[in-house]
Amino acid sequence: MRLALGLVAVLFPLLASAYSADKECQDWTKQAVENPAVGCEGACTQAKRFDKYDYHAGLIAAQKSRAGLEKFFRYTARSTIMGAGSEELACHLYALLLQWGDGQFAESLTKSGAKATTRVVGLLDYTAVTDFKRRFPKTYGLVSQHED
Repeated sequence: MRLALGLVAVLFPLLASAYSADKECQDWTKQAVENPAVGCEGACTQAKRFDKYDYHAGLIAAQKSRAGLEKFFRYTARSTIMGAGSEELACHLYALLLQWGDGQFAESLTKSGAKATTRVVGLLDYTAVTDFKRRFPKTYGLVSQHED
């Protein structure tokens, strides 16, 4: 019994910290929705200026419906967002994956086309999703080229 409790005491903090990126992206995405001037500074500005796209409205729609999610994926395929904006986009996609779950996220992504699929999974890889292959096998499996 003591051994079991000892293992739990050692492993729990490791597991909790392993998924801290989940909370960080969820918090960043929440902030982007509530205050785009802070949580969406790069992505929102770049999308508006270079792509003529309302990123903030797209992100909100992606949270509310699968149709909105699919439109957001299609925008991601054509976006010219780079630098700090791409870090925001990658994190927002991660938060959407957590919100919708692996099955629904992957299903919506496949409906959005090959270019969107490749770009979204690439951005999730870039974000270094914790245990991506194990936690989100359907989404991970949509593109065969991954670094393990």
